[in-house]
Amino acid sequence: MTAAELTDAATRGDRTGVLNLLATMDDPARRARAAR
Repeated sequence: MTAAELTDAATRGDRTGVLNLLATMDDPARRARAAR
């Protein structure tokens, strides 16, 4: 998850995507699953 991804999701108005990205930032296991 990068700042660019977060900015892109916010720009699209993808609130769920932003929340999901913020949640996965703090969770290595979930981040690993999201990367697949």
